[in-house]
Amino acid sequence: GLDEIAARHGLSPRETEVFRLWATGHGSKAIEDRLTLSPATVKTHLRHIYEKCGFHTQQELIDAVMLGDMTMSTPVDQFTLPAMGLDDWTSLPGIATSSEEVQERFTKPDAPLGELLDEQFQAHGLVRLGGLDNGFRMFATNKDVDSLAAIKGMKVRVSSIEAYVDLYTNAGMQPTIIDSSEAMSALQQGTIDAVDNSLVNLANQGYIDMCNKVLAVNVFAASRSIICNKDWYDALSAEDQALVDQAAQEAAEWCNAQFYEQIDGLYEDERWTIYELNDEQKAVFADAAAKVRAKMCESMDQDVVARILEVIE
Repeated sequence: GLDEIAARHGLSPRETEVFRLWATGHGSKAIEDRLTLSPATVKTHLRHIYEKCGFHTQQELIDAVMLGDMTMSTPVDQFTLPAMGLDDWTSLPGIATSSEEVQERFTKPDAPLGELLDEQFQAHGLVRLGGLDNGFRMFATNKDVDSLAAIKGMKVRVSSIEAYVDLYTNAGMQPTIIDSSEAMSALQQGTIDAVDNSLVNLANQGYIDMCNKVLAVNVFAASRSIICNKDWYDALSAEDQALVDQAAQEAAEWCNAQFYEQIDGLYEDERWTIYELNDEQKAVFADAAAKVRAKMCESMDQDVVARILEVIE
């Protein structure tokens, strides 16, 4: 497990705490907030962890699980699939548009897209023990968002992922690629009108204190998986495998319940108002998502595409 890796590489107690969070997909800002550390301190701890463990990216972490150097982790599926040399179909826009759809399609036992992940992971030396909801991308702003006209032409900060750029372009907005470290100052200076990210990240990065409105676009869903090394799992007795399976499912249920409680709290937070898409906006984003999805599917494994479309269409 993670504590075993930390002990093997001589991490200090505080470095171990940081490592646990980083290895399960938490970014620097989330680690700062969770452990009440300054950005400089987190950066120093991560540098020491990199030097001692030899992991520099989440892909290296996934590789470590695949190779058996680490037993278990919970990376974002968006990173895991490319790390295995596979298409990242989990980022297809519209693959889920609500938490209920994420549960039915990804995270519940026997969820059809979860089963697809199971098969792909198994073929690459991983066992998927459970699924986690990682939220939807939204955008925060101080401008009106209650009509299609209000958001048309709005300059929204996005990462350099082509699908995000294409979606907002197709929806009549102006996606602006800016590094996340510069987005807050760009918003303050009026270079951009809005910032795109998941709701939790928007809050953790401080936009909850800068922006009074959020538009829940809910087109790009994100999921995570509890994974373990297949050789390690296969070496367990049937009884021990059943115990691991049960523990992982209970952990997944607990994590998802905690996540939804956090999301509910952010919806109720009086510092901002979260708007759902109205019918006109929903139609525009659904059309934009369909165009981006069709473009992405052209270059993907068509057998995989067929299984996905059978679920979402």
